Amino acid sequence: MDLDETAMLFADPTDSSSSSGWRPTPRCRAKHSGAGASAASPSRTHKLHHLSKKASRKQVHELQVIVNNMQTQVNGARAEIQQLAQLVGQFALQQQQQQRRQSLDEHEMDLDLDTQRRHLHAQVEFERQQLEQQQQQQYEDQEGRAPFPPVPLRFWTTRTETETPLA
Repeated sequence: MDLDETAMLFADPTDSSSSSGWRPTPRCRAKHSGAGASAASPSRTHKLHHLSKKASRKQVHELQVIVNNMQTQVNGARAEIQQLAQLVGQFALQQQQQQRRQSLDEHEMDLDLDTQRRHLHAQVEFERQQLEQQQQQQYEDQEGRAPFPPVPLRFWTTRTETETPLA
C-alpha cells in the first residue's frame, strides 16, 4: 500500500477531494483513456499533480498528528501502568509488614499467656504448700484429737500428657 492509498484510508468522506473508490492520477488517466497526451494539457497535468502532492502532504501531516496523539496516549497509559505497578508493590509490602506484625503480636500474646500460666502455677503451688503447712500445724497442735494425719493436697491443672500433676 503506497502513501496515497494510506492517506485515502484516513481521508474525510465529506471532503470533495477524496471520494469513495479509486481515482486515477492524471498520468494514469492518460495511460488508460486511449486519448494519450491530447486528453489534458501539460500545464493542467502539472497543476493536478501539484494539487495531488499538496493533498498527499496534508494527509501525511494529518496522519502524523494522529500518530503523535496516539503516542501521547500510549505514553500516558504506560505512566499509569507504572503507577499502578508501584501501588500494587506498596500494597503487597504493607500486607507483608502487617502479617509480620500480626505474627509477632500473636507470638508475644502466646509468651504472655505462657508467663501468666507459669505465674499462676507457682501461685497455686505456693498456696498448696501453705495449706499443707497449716494442716500440719493444726495436726501438731491437736495431735491427740485427730485420728489420722492430714492428707497432702494434690491439685490437677490442665496440662499436656507429658506433664505430671502438681504435688
